[in-house]
Amino acid sequence: MTPFFLLGSDFYTHPVGKIILPILQSHDRERFEINVYHDGKKTESLTGHLRTMASVDLALDSFPYQGTMTSRECLCVGTPIISCCGDYYAHRATSAMMIRMGLQELVADDQDEYVEIAVELLHNRNRLPSLREEVRHRFAESALTDTVGLARELESVFEDWVR
Repeated sequence: MTPFFLLGSDFYTHPVGKIILPILQSHDRERFEINVYHDGKKTESLTGHLRTMASVDLALDSFPYQGTMTSRECLCVGTPIISCCGDYYAHRATSAMMIRMGLQELVADDQDEYVEIAVELLHNRNRLPSLREEVRHRFAESALTDTVGLARELESVFEDWVR
């Protein structure tokens, strides 16, 4: 079985969950398992938390408000994330990271495409191991891990503001 990574114990009652779960369940329910990751309890350690993240085959980002730190943690251990890009920063934080890493194929423009991407990966689970490796590699090589480069970008933005 492929565990699906769903944040928040309220996912089953959340509007996103109400949209996605019936669609996913109609696509060969026996082929995957739905796991709720966060039940309100804190993980004992960062190592344990990252181990949990690494055990997930595919993360479904929340929307309209996307994960940020949790998404970054998924990416650093190679867990692919499907996100749905919104109009505001809070609605596009994960999407921006994915696009910056060159993983646009995991970024949906709307809810229908979000579900299509999830279903496609669900039915093509042989792709997940190579996708995990690709995510891990792209994250390690991305600007998301380049603190010096990020500082230079911020300096440039600040200098432009001052001018």
